[in-house]
Amino acid sequence: LKDECQRGCLATQDMRLQVTNDELRIRATVSSDGAQAWPIPGPASEFVPEKVLLDGADTTRMRRDSAGMLFVRVPDGTHVVEVFGRTPRRSVFTLQLTMSPGHMTAALEGWTADGILPLGGTVGSVQLTRVASTTTETAEVVGVENEESRFADYFHISREFELGVEWRGTVRVSRIGDLSRP
Repeated sequence: LKDECQRGCLATQDMRLQVTNDELRIRATVSSDGAQAWPIPGPASEFVPEKVLLDGADTTRMRRDSAGMLFVRVPDGTHVVEVFGRTPRRSVFTLQLTMSPGHMTAALEGWTADGILPLGGTVGSVQLTRVASTTTETAEVVGVENEESRFADYFHISREFELGVEWRGTVRVSRIGDLSRP
């Protein structure tokens, strides 16, 4: 790192996201030339860490900026930052990567990730989307009503056109599924 930048340089060498149904873990290898503030992927409107470890030890040396991004103080050298928290109670959220890692991987259970390139690069943010499920258990975890219990399975739309001197068009929409549901 010292050969690549001047005093005060900070780099995220690699980052690993581990996302399960209700938990998000971030593990990053961070190199710093002098004490620096490393931006935890966020902001607070998307993800709020419950625990942050620096080299395996709890740390409270953090601050939040006006945009809601949380920063952890990293001393000189190469360190491992681990962040633990709950996934938001919604189906999609985006983690801004203020400092994109050199390489990123993700282990996902019940989620998909957009923004991680095939060779491990990133595009500045990662959007995590909960995999759709029709089970009541998943709907309760997300904290929303099961969509299938509120809507018909699907609709069938047909169109007929009569072409002649006078043109006419007819569109029919038919509801398919459990008609006893509202």
